[in-house]
Amino acid sequence: IVTCVDILGYKEVLRRDDQEEIRRIEIEFQYFVEANIQKRANFPDFRCVSYTDNFLFFYKLSQEAGKSADSDAAGNMTGNHAGISDEKIENVLLGHISSLALTQFDLVLHNHFVRGGMTIGGFEKGSTIVSGSGLLEAHDLEEKAVHPRIILNPAIVRDYISFSRPAPLVVDKEDQRIFIDFLSVQMKEWLDPEKGAGENGDMDLTYLKGFRSVLSGIRANIEKALEAAADSRVREKYVWLQEYFDFFCYSNQALGLDGLAIKPMAEKERFLFMKSWEDFAACVPE
Repeated sequence: IVTCVDILGYKEVLRRDDQEEIRRIEIEFQYFVEANIQKRANFPDFRCVSYTDNFLFFYKLSQEAGKSADSDAAGNMTGNHAGISDEKIENVLLGHISSLALTQFDLVLHNHFVRGGMTIGGFEKGSTIVSGSGLLEAHDLEEKAVHPRIILNPAIVRDYISFSRPAPLVVDKEDQRIFIDFLSVQMKEWLDPEKGAGENGDMDLTYLKGFRSVLSGIRANIEKALEAAADSRVREKYVWLQEYFDFFCYSNQALGLDGLAIKPMAEKERFLFMKSWEDFAACVPE
């Protein structure tokens, strides 16, 4: 599993040689690395390489844990999802996505917006060189992400996501890009029934209040970014983020989150929570 992440504006942090800010960002990604190492099981050698304003993460899928040789997506992504046979890869992939989503949320809360791309493919790391088809694909996806989002190679979803349990993914219907739904992952973390349930199993309103508070911080940072964006191309990125944020808020009216939306509800929804193969087939071309 190879993921390439770019932090918007991080070049300026590096040019200022702002060691405090650099360290804060490194700590966020270090948490992501450590969280994934704890889940690795048969998936050893999770690593991170930082270069210029990019972070590259790679997770080695062992042959024993992978699919059979004739259907191994790491070797050749055939698109035959009917033959999903390895629950381990799906489990580690969803865990990997969720911990990256939590990291993305924390970075946005600290006013650092990220874009990135995730894929599964060939990857080699020597003492001084990293290379492989997965690296090229992840870097290409990161550039195609354009907006502050982490997109997935559709072949990952097609080959490895069964939708037997919720996958934190959203599709942008305008460009058919599948991206990590980092707001929903953070909400689930805050409102997990095992953590926040009262005596009768009802949601503890303290946890909901806490989530609303951090979500307000995300909203404030998006609004600041919109106000500060003088360049139209830069502003487009934050307009996209505002639309995704509002989609999430209006989708959770039952929790009263619609009151945090920045703009009135759009007449035509741009996004769709990806919950089934039907959603995938309808929104993502072959």
